[in-house]
Amino acid sequence: MEIGSLAPHILRIDCPDQPGLVHKITGVLYNAGYNVLSNQEFVDLESQHFFMRTALKVQRRRIGWFLTSNRFFRKMPS
Repeated sequence: MEIGSLAPHILRIDCPDQPGLVHKITGVLYNAGYNVLSNQEFVDLESQHFFMRTALKVQRRRIGWFLTSNRFFRKMPS
Protein backbone atom coordinates (compact mmCIF):
# COMPACT_ATOMS: atom_id res chain seq x y z
CA MET A 1 0.00 0.00 0.00
CA GLU A 2 1.37 3.39 -0.95
CA ILE A 3 0.98 5.79 1.97
CA GLY A 4 2.00 9.14 0.55
CA SER A 5 -1.52 10.51 0.85
CA LEU A 6 -2.10 9.42 4.46
CA ALA A 7 -1.78 11.55 7.58
CA PRO A 8 1.71 12.33 8.88
CA HIS A 9 3.51 9.61 10.82
CA ILE A 10 5.37 10.14 14.09
CA LEU A 11 8.85 8.69 14.54
CA ARG A 12 10.17 8.50 18.10
CA ILE A 13 13.80 7.68 18.78
CA ASP A 14 15.73 7.30 22.00
CA CYS A 15 19.28 6.07 22.18
CA PRO A 16 22.66 6.91 23.73
CA ASP A 17 23.76 10.37 22.63
CA GLN A 18 26.50 10.81 20.05
CA PRO A 19 27.56 13.60 17.70
CA GLY A 20 25.64 13.89 14.44
CA LEU A 21 22.48 11.98 15.33
CA VAL A 22 20.03 14.59 13.98
CA HIS A 23 21.99 14.80 10.72
CA LYS A 24 22.17 11.01 10.35
CA ILE A 25 18.49 10.45 11.12
CA THR A 26 17.13 13.25 8.94
CA GLY A 27 19.50 12.22 6.12
CA VAL A 28 18.09 8.70 6.20
CA LEU A 29 14.56 10.09 6.13
CA TYR A 30 15.37 12.37 3.19
CA ASN A 31 17.06 9.62 1.20
CA ALA A 32 14.11 7.30 1.82
CA GLY A 33 11.70 9.89 0.40
CA TYR A 34 10.21 11.29 3.59
CA ASN A 35 9.45 14.94 4.25
CA VAL A 36 10.08 16.13 7.83
CA LEU A 37 7.16 18.31 8.95
CA SER A 38 8.42 19.00 12.47
CA ASN A 39 11.25 17.82 14.68
CA GLN A 40 12.07 18.14 18.37
CA GLU A 41 15.13 16.70 20.07
CA PHE A 42 16.46 16.63 23.60
CA VAL A 43 19.54 15.24 25.35
CA ASP A 44 19.40 14.25 28.99
CA LEU A 45 22.85 15.49 29.99
CA GLU A 46 22.98 13.44 33.16
CA SER A 47 22.42 10.11 31.43
CA GLN A 48 23.78 11.21 28.01
CA HIS A 49 20.62 9.87 26.37
CA PHE A 50 19.14 11.33 23.15
CA PHE A 51 15.40 11.67 22.47
CA MET A 52 13.82 12.79 19.21
CA ARG A 53 10.24 13.10 17.96
CA THR A 54 9.72 13.71 14.25
CA ALA A 55 6.49 14.20 12.31
CA LEU A 56 6.99 13.08 8.73
CA LYS A 57 5.07 12.48 5.57
CA VAL A 58 5.88 9.79 3.06
CA GLN A 59 6.64 11.22 -0.35
CA ARG A 60 7.60 8.23 -2.52
CA ARG A 61 8.42 5.02 -0.64
CA ARG A 62 6.56 2.32 1.20
CA ILE A 63 6.80 2.32 4.98
CA GLY A 64 7.93 -1.34 5.12
CA TRP A 65 10.94 -0.57 2.93
CA PHE A 66 12.09 2.15 5.28
CA LEU A 67 11.65 0.13 8.46
CA THR A 68 13.40 -2.99 7.17
CA SER A 69 16.05 -1.80 4.75
CA ASN A 70 18.00 0.82 6.63
CA ARG A 71 20.76 -0.41 8.91
CA PHE A 72 20.75 2.86 10.87
CA PHE A 73 17.39 2.04 12.41
CA ARG A 74 18.04 -1.61 13.16
CA LYS A 75 18.38 -2.44 16.82
CA MET A 76 21.98 -2.12 17.91
CA PRO A 77 23.44 -4.40 20.61
CA SER A 78 23.68 -2.85 24.07
